[in-house]
Amino acid sequence: MIRYFKDQKIKDLLLDICEEHHAVSKEEDSNMGYLWHMYAHGTKKGDFRPFIFISEMNLLVKTGYLTEDERKNLNAMLNSNDDDNAHLTGYSILTLRAKRIEEMGLWTPENEKYKDVNYTRDIINPEMFLKPVTPYTM
Repeated sequence: MIRYFKDQKIKDLLLDICEEHHAVSKEEDSNMGYLWHMYAHGTKKGDFRPFIFISEMNLLVKTGYLTEDERKNLNAMLNSNDDDNAHLTGYSILTLRAKRIEEMGLWTPENEKYKDVNYTRDIINPEMFLKPVTPYTM
């Protein structure tokens, strides 16, 4: 489901996620790097697609800021027809992401605190877009 957020904080969050993931993925997987480039700097800049929040949630799980059960609950909220739930999901991600960055710094290829994170295994990979899934369960 495509969502349109009016809240500037969530719009900024989307752009920040896209820029951070673009910086990491372009070195690890050029195809995913191009996808993130489109949403960070290209023609899709500012657009929301579920993979943006899903990728950030996967990173939050991998870094210990979110449990697997919490991720599943946020996915369910994002998948609901209630726009308020999508906004709550956005604000949850915003808060957890801010804590991650405060404690670990931005995720960059040079940041040693993220050395155990494998982008295509732990965060997102092209196969996620190909397999049949229910919405937001990547």
